[in-house]
Amino acid sequence: MSRPRVLLSLDSSWWNRFGFSRFTYGRMLRRAGCEPKSIRFRDVAKGELQKRLQGIDGIVLSGGGDLSSDLYETDISHLKGVKPLRDRFELSLLDLATDQDLPVLGICRGAQLLNVYRGGTNHSLRRDPSLVRRHRRRGRHPVKLLKGSRLSRILPEAGDELSVSSYHAHAVLECGHGMRPAAQAPDGVVEAIEAVDESTWQFGIQWHPEWMIGDRFQMSILRDFGRAARSRAQPTD
Repeated sequence: MSRPRVLLSLDSSWWNRFGFSRFTYGRMLRRAGCEPKSIRFRDVAKGELQKRLQGIDGIVLSGGGDLSSDLYETDISHLKGVKPLRDRFELSLLDLATDQDLPVLGICRGAQLLNVYRGGTNHSLRRDPSLVRRHRRRGRHPVKLLKGSRLSRILPEAGDELSVSSYHAHAVLECGHGMRPAAQAPDGVVEAIEAVDESTWQFGIQWHPEWMIGDRFQMSILRDFGRAARSRAQPTD
């Protein structure tokens, strides 16, 4: 059985240019049974995106800097590492993914962009230094899986709590149209969102599974994404 091909959208920061993120995300996707094809927004000429999506079965939006204030009302003093060109590129990517019903996994920044794409809003954790200390570090912290969520059904053996490694300074405030919270931290910060319509595989997670590929629960999420992409790649009659 052939592996589903997944388009991995990467940032243009130095660690990405040197291949670190391509390695960590790529290793994660290959372990989940997918074949990653990385792409950086600066490497795609206008009008080529549709062509690049030919033969693609799923999309992963990786982490990076903050979203532009052009996308939703927010305090610009709390924004760092903004790349409006990447915002526009990935919003176009989400348009095409929606049109083609491709599975989408947004990680960290990708989760925030997916939420804004759906009409939701985010908020800055930098307003509260204690929140930043808890969420903007690579150490583990707990998140609660919300009862009745699709995410909790993907992870039945996890019970109602996961231990995750995150590094983010913004988070979902109000879920966009057709999205709902799937997990939250003990301090109330939304840590995962999911599509209400379960015929659509769209998830956003604030933590970084590429840092935790030895964690069976993280790999269960990625393998579920892989199954959704595989079903897209090999539709049944």
